[in-house]
Amino acid sequence: MTLAERIDVFTNLGKYLRQVVSEEDQQPGKTSISTLLRKAGLANPWFDKKSVLASLYHLSFLLEKDALHSWIKKYTPLNFKRQKKVAVVMAGNIPLVGFHDFLCGVLSGHKLLVKMSADDNVLLPFIAKILEKENADISAYYEFCADRLSGFDAVIATGSDNTSRYFDYYFGRHPHIIRKNRNSTAVLSGSETQQELAGLADDICMYYGKGCRSVSHVFVPQNYDFQPLIEKLSAYEDLLEMKKFRNNYIYQKTLAVINGEHILDAGFLILKECDEWASPIATLHFSFYNNTSSVVKSLQASKDKIQCVVTNEDIAHGIGFGTSQKPGLSDYADGIDTMAFLKNL
Repeated sequence: MTLAERIDVFTNLGKYLRQVVSEEDQQPGKTSISTLLRKAGLANPWFDKKSVLASLYHLSFLLEKDALHSWIKKYTPLNFKRQKKVAVVMAGNIPLVGFHDFLCGVLSGHKLLVKMSADDNVLLPFIAKILEKENADISAYYEFCADRLSGFDAVIATGSDNTSRYFDYYFGRHPHIIRKNRNSTAVLSGSETQQELAGLADDICMYYGKGCRSVSHVFVPQNYDFQPLIEKLSAYEDLLEMKKFRNNYIYQKTLAVINGEHILDAGFLILKECDEWASPIATLHFSFYNNTSSVVKSLQASKDKIQCVVTNEDIAHGIGFGTSQKPGLSDYADGIDTMAFLKNL
């Protein structure tokens, strides 16, 4: 297949996803993806209907034809001496978190050996079937591997700090991208609008806060009034309907009380003063600051631990409120250009 043909297949996938998400919103439980949503939720309780639909809806807009052509133009021509086999070890913390690697791999023209996470092994095969209905030849660019990976020329692997050591040991001699734990933070000035705070609530709470782009920590000025933020966070109080999340909330709140820690309680989420970037589920960490220069120093010192910085302050690489969970095609995980890596194999 030509690159243009592959782009057309993904463009049609985007149109399909927009259509089925709209249909599921209008006729819940009665559409072509209703069974998929149930299967995904049974396989991983964190993948509830709302989370999966949000992921599919976002992907549908990434796959617009003009956006794909504009993005890929930077890397063309995609010429290589021979097609390489690229092992892709995917995470499973949020629905279809490995899709961008899949997209990059197929459009690059190499062949992917895809090792899915046990936590997310329902959605991508469904996506592949839709692609193959558009053009069966697309299947030549990927293979799903249930067993141990072998015969690959390069590796893209995403996991935790612990699994990254395993990845380094087994894959280090091959050209590779190995991703570790990262978290996202926000820098607030206290002058945020209601709309910006609502966007921040999305950045914090979407996907139960389990993504590397989920804001798990915020910087706030001294004497910051948390009440407006807590009011916007309340839009997500229905997260308590999910048993695992509710259990985490109760546990973290109880633990804080036992330890005599001062917390702010949003009713489903606790806010606790702590400088650590990573926060437990149902917890948001915050740190006070006196001036933005001190914040910039903290960010610079931990740049390898941070995925996104959400802010309206003049801070390098900051992004707008409500955008952290909606990465664009060029928003590469860990800041490593996946398409450039694949082009240069």
